[in-house]
Amino acid sequence: MNRFIAGAMTALVAIVISACGSSTDSATLSLATPTVVASGSGVAIPSLPSDAKDLEALIPDKIGNLTLIKASMTGKEFVGSAGAPQEAQDFLSGLGVSTDDVTVALGLGADTTGVGDAVAVLLFRAQGASSDRLLSLFKEATDRERKTPLDWQPASLGGKDVQKAADPQQGGNTIYLYATGDLLVFVTAGDDTQAGEALAALP
Repeated sequence: MNRFIAGAMTALVAIVISACGSSTDSATLSLATPTVVASGSGVAIPSLPSDAKDLEALIPDKIGNLTLIKASMTGKEFVGSAGAPQEAQDFLSGLGVSTDDVTVALGLGADTTGVGDAVAVLLFRAQGASSDRLLSLFKEATDRERKTPLDWQPASLGGKDVQKAADPQQGGNTIYLYATGDLLVFVTAGDDTQAGEALAALP
């Protein structure tokens, strides 16, 4: 994943981790570059950033037996939190949008019983951008930082036509990617069944 999107995801993930606090009842979830820790069901979670409520509401509350922790941010917060702000600006310029046109939402869920199931959903909206441009620029930025490009394959899951690729940098976890209108949808899940349920609940 390109650095500035990974940076924004890391920022949201860090907020979730901070909100959850440390717990002996926890599970880890590999998502892009960060390691996500999801708290057990008995941990009280204070308010998380929710500055793009409409976008955040598109993420389901549950996927299978997993309850998702959700957060969202505006474009300005997104660029400011990213690891490479200039790269973020360049990406947005390539899309033909500004930070005022962008919102980002993230949902994370992990099983805490030792089964290891985990799922993550990232929604990236860039008002005015085309779906083709969103997909192509995202893939270009992702492959630019890899020795071997991801092997994207078409698939149909949850009523969505997606691009699917195993990510060797993340232990072979599968990424599911598609765009509709000005919305880019990025899902990671343990298998096609779990991913299909997530995708079916998304726009």
